[in-house]
Formats: sequence, C-alpha cells, structure tokens
Amino acid sequence: SVPSRIVWEREGLSGYRYGRKTSNDTMVTSRLYVYNVDSSDERRYRCMGWYSTDWLSSDWGSIVIAGFRRGPLSDSMSGVTGFAAVIGCSYMGSSGSVVTLATDSGADMSGVTSVIRDTNNAATGLVVREYNFTIPDLTEDYEGDYWCAMGDEASTETTLRTVVDVRSQPDNATIMVGDSAAFTFTTTKFWWPNYVSEWQSYNTSRSVWETVVESDTIRISDYTAGIWKSWINIQGVEEETPKWWRAVVTFPDNPGQGYMGGQLVSSTAEISLYGSGTISLDTSDNFEGSTMNLTVVSSMHADPQYIKVYIGAYRVDNRLWKDDITTTFNADTETYIITIITELKSWLAGTTVTVKIPKYDLEWSVSFPDTIYQRCSALTAPDYGTLQTTADGTGETVVLTCDKDNNYYPYEPEKAYVYCDYETGFWNETLTTCVKRIPIDYSILRMGLFFTKYQGCRPEYYQAYLTTILSTVGKTCGWAGTTMNTLCYHDDPQMCDFQANKTVCDYTSYTTSSGRTLKGSLIMGYFKYTGDIDLTEGSEYQTYATNVAEGGTRYASWTQSKRSAFFVCSDPSKRRRRDLPDFDSQLETLINWNETIVDVEHYSNVPIEEIIGESGNQGDASSPEVVVAPPEGDSAEQAVGITPTDPPAEEEEPDHVTMFIAIGSLCLVGGCVAFSWFILRDRGTRPQPEPEPELTLIRFGAPEQQGGSEGERIYGASPVAWVDNQYTNHK
Repeated sequence: SVPSRIVWEREGLSGYRYGRKTSNDTMVTSRLYVYNVDSSDERRYRCMGWYSTDWLSSDWGSIVIAGFRRGPLSDSMSGVTGFAAVIGCSYMGSSGSVVTLATDSGADMSGVTSVIRDTNNAATGLVVREYNFTIPDLTEDYEGDYWCAMGDEASTETTLRTVVDVRSQPDNATIMVGDSAAFTFTTTKFWWPNYVSEWQSYNTSRSVWETVVESDTIRISDYTAGIWKSWINIQGVEEETPKWWRAVVTFPDNPGQGYMGGQLVSSTAEISLYGSGTISLDTSDNFEGSTMNLTVVSSMHADPQYIKVYIGAYRVDNRLWKDDITTTFNADTETYIITIITELKSWLAGTTVTVKIPKYDLEWSVSFPDTIYQRCSALTAPDYGTLQTTADGTGETVVLTCDKDNNYYPYEPEKAYVYCDYETGFWNETLTTCVKRIPIDYSILRMGLFFTKYQGCRPEYYQAYLTTILSTVGKTCGWAGTTMNTLCYHDDPQMCDFQANKTVCDYTSYTTSSGRTLKGSLIMGYFKYTGDIDLTEGSEYQTYATNVAEGGTRYASWTQSKRSAFFVCSDPSKRRRRDLPDFDSQLETLINWNETIVDVEHYSNVPIEEIIGESGNQGDASSPEVVVAPPEGDSAEQAVGITPTDPPAEEEEPDHVTMFIAIGSLCLVGGCVAFSWFILRDRGTRPQPEPEPELTLIRFGAPEQQGGSEGERIYGASPVAWVDNQYTNHK
C-alpha cells in the first residue's frame, strides 16, 4: 500500500519538513533538500510515512559540513600591550588537513603558537579539528584583520581593533616639605567594560604596594579625551609621606566578547623633598681612637650656608669639631653633603649627634654605639714563644705557646692564657714567659768545702795539685778517701761511683745573708749513685743521699787531724806515714791552725756556676736562686739567697776557714744533679763570745724533703719548689 502522508523529521527539533515526492504504481519516493547549509543544519534526519493507523520511519541519515565549520568567535577584538590574544576556528577534513592563521596587519607572526583538538566523525570518516592560535606579546603592530586559512578556503574574519598601550609615564616630583605632588598616567583611547584603574604607594615597612584611597589630601580622577588619562594629587607632603607611587589599570578577560584581558602598570614615580636626606655614622670599628665618619646627604635647591651640630645639648661645630666639618653643595644634582671626620672617643658612647639646617628648619640625628671599646696594651711574644690571638667582639684572648721541642714551657701555666676586656682596656693577667726545663739527675750526689780567704784554688797556686789530691782513690785524702767515709762509696757492695774527673777547685766569692762578701776556695766532689732511685723517705737511696748530705759518717766529729787527712794522701794499709813533701807540709800548715771553734752560717742553695764563674770547669752560671725554709729554731730571715758577686777588693779580716754544708739540685750544661756542700767558719784565735755556737748541719733544697719523686729544673725564671710532682713557681 501507499502511505497517505510522507514527512521528514530533524533529530532534536519539533515539527516536520517536507521533501519532494515522486511516485509510481508501486512506490512513493521523497527527497529532502537543505540549502545554504551551516552548522545549525548538522543534524540527523529520517523519513516517516503514515499508514492508516501508524507511522513507519526510515533509518537516520546525517548532514555533515566539510571545510570550515566555524570562524573566530567575534567580529572584533581588543587586547593589551604585552599580553596575549587567542583566535580560534574549526575545520572538518582529513586528518592531514593543516589550517593557518592569516592576517593583513603585516606583523611578525613567527611567534604565534597553536593548540589543536581532533574529533573523529564516524559517519563520514572525517576529522573535526578545533584550532586556537595564540599571539603571545601584543603590540599596536598587531592591529588588523585575522582569519583561518586552508589552502584556498578561508574562515570568517575578525578584526583586532585596539591594543591598549601606554602613552606617557608619571614624572618624579621634587618639592619642598608641605607642598603638593601630582602624577599623571596616560594610555591609548579604549572602551573596555568593567576595567579598573587605581594608584598605589609603596609601604617600605611591609615591602608591599598598597592601593591609595581618596581622602581630604589625596585626589584621583581618570577620563578619556583623545587618550585615556589618570591623575593623582597628593597635598601637604611630609617626610612621612610615601616616597614611591604608580598607576595600575586592569582589563578583565572576556574572549567570547572579543576582549583579551591584561594589565598596564606605570613606571614608579618618586617624591623627593628639598631638605630631605639621610644621616649615617660609619666607623672602622667601635674602638676609641678609630676614625668615625658622620655624613648627611640632603636634596637642596640652594646652598643653605649655615648649619649647627650638637652632641646632646652641647653645640660642637664651632668648638670641638670646628676643623673636622666639611660641607659641599652640588647644583647639578641639587645635593648638599655634610661630612664630619674625627676620632672616636669613649665618652661619645650612647650619645646622640644632631645636625641642623636652621634656614629650612631641618634636622637629622644619629646615636653612637652604647659601648665604645678600648684596646689593651700590645703584647710581644717572649723568647721561645709564639702568640695566637682570638677576638670575640667584646674582647680578645691571647694564648702563649712555648717551644716544647726545645724544652720551653710557660713559667706560670695559668697565665699562658690572658684575656683583654674591650670595655675596660685591661688584660686580666700579666702574660707569663717561656722558661726552659731540664730533667734533674738524682743519681748525682755532691759535697763541697769552702775555705774563706784560702787561695789554694787560684790557678797560680795549688789548684791543679789540689784537684789531683781530691780526685785520688784509695787513700785517706779527697772525696773518695776514708776521711769523709761516704757510705755509698765505701759500703760493700759499692752503691756509687766517684766522678774523679768532675772535681772542682776554684777561687771565688759569695755574699752572706748578712751582706758580707767572703772570698776563698771552693772544692767540690761528685758521686754517681748506681742503685735504683727511690725518693720515698727511708729508702736505700735516701739513706745514702742523706749520708752525703751530712758529709759522710765522720763530718759530725770533724777535727784538725781529719782536715789534715783530707788534704794529705796516705795509704791506710801502710803502718808508717810517709814523709810529707814540701807542698804537703805547707798545705798541712795552712790547714792545721790553732784549736778552732766551728759554727755554720745559714745560707741558701747557690748554683755552683754562680760561685765558680768563668774560671770553673762546670759551665756558665745560668741557674736562678733557690729560697728554702730555715732549719728548726732559726728565723726566716736567715734563709735567704746568696747573690753572687764579682770578687771585691781584698779586705783585711782575721784568718779563718769556713765550711758550708747544703744539699739541693744544680743545673749545669747538659743536665741537673742533686748535691751537698758544706761551709765551716774557722774563727782562728780571735776572741769569741761565750758560749761558743754548736755545729749545726743545714739542709738546703733537698728534693726528697720537698715531696717530689721526679721533676725538672726551670732556667730563666723565678725559683722552683717541688710539690706533688708538679712545678710551683715562687717569686
């Protein structure tokens, strides 16, 4: 059968369209024609026939537009200099279709970029390509017509009518305090819906730009008259008024209406005040005597000619700093500079300096530091020492390092570190020096005799002969003889060796504690202990050392005959004493005076080198005096040091012999030794007060009495006492 009606339906739209109908006896055909096809016609269509009671419909068919489906969204556009413009279009074709952006502006299009989005059309097998072309950095050169092109095909056009650009920037304003400042910013003429213009000032404390709000002292307006203009007026400018200003115009983005948004920001305009300026105080450091430089730099349209400078309320430009102040005016830069160069003084600490220009009622102030430091006196490194200085801003520490490789150490270790307090300018301590330490050889034991006025040890007399006698071994005479009966030498087994080559015989002098200078001959003998050194009380070593200190076992009963035996050599194994040679007879005569009364003067330990001087054979005198405590029952005034002196002129005094006994330590070239020596005074036949003094043995500086087990002797400094194996120095 044949339908009574045939119509065409468009998908998504109500109503029907009619096509052209043809028919024959068996078939009715309807064709739909669409003219001037555009994107609105891109739909699906179907044919529908009415059969008595129902509609019968065909399959859907589609209209697809090939080529440009869409051009730019608007007929015209506006942009902003420095910002981008985006132009889009749509094209259906094969996947290899290439569309470009064309223009008649003549601008450089090499920087234009595009973004493409493809959509496949399943019904036709074609691709719909959406293009968005971006012009990245607009200028007025880009004003003109734009369209999309595909070979000879072209999309609809759009016109970039306006690119808003700056026409003038605000100028800096230089005014006097209290005057008004005005700034103007202009652009090309534009019409842009909802644009925003504002002026901003810079907040230096917060480091941000802030929008300026109109007030009684600030007026803002903008208008269009051939160009667009914005204007601001700031009245009554003061020092506190913001210094930097700018205009900002914001253009909102609305691509659908052809507005490509952006923002124009003017250059920064500065308000400078005549008479405005800065003051600065520069010092090389905060120490008294350093150079200080105080500078005021001010904008000024003319030389003010006259200034005043105050420290607190005290004016100083015409007195204290009269010759230290210079002023300079530069008419080209309209700059006035005041400079004060002088020395920093401690009394300036915490004070305020004020510089005034009365003509313009201007002033600037700056404060000195609360503390102005003072340097301590310069330190010089002692011999054999180096100094290292470390500063911490408020003081400095100096550390003394001595040449330990050559046995030099700080004399007072607690004073090897000194600190300078810059606030006071004084060192907390007196820097110590470097002194040399040489180990003591406790194995060397010595005892000696000093004979006042006796000249036998003078080189031109009997020195060589006496040295030979005193060095004899196996006789009664000398240090190794039986007269002294030194236990460590005569015991079996023998505990010390006699050092014959070290025997001393020297004519010298010394000064007593009472100030008298005595001259005579000093003889000295050496023993070297061969056993173990044990400094504890009661040890074998201490027993032998004490025996040496006490002059052997027979010194306590020293007699005239023992003195003779000490100087006259005889062999105890022979029964008969040999006849004395002439020299021995003379020597015995010198020794064996009339019956004597013997006492001991109290002296402190004196290094042998200081007594024997250059004529001795034991090296130079470099050891310091050692002060020790007197024996029980004697006054402290008696325990004083002997100050060696050059032998004075001969003085007349009665013949007498003095024997001096002491033990202690002695430093010679190459080391130090423990020793004993004795001085006895033989008063001869001179009348003496009654009762006669008893013989007293005095110990001086014995290491075992001073608590040390091992140690060293210090040269070149104050004396040394031994306490708990450490060095304690005494002045």
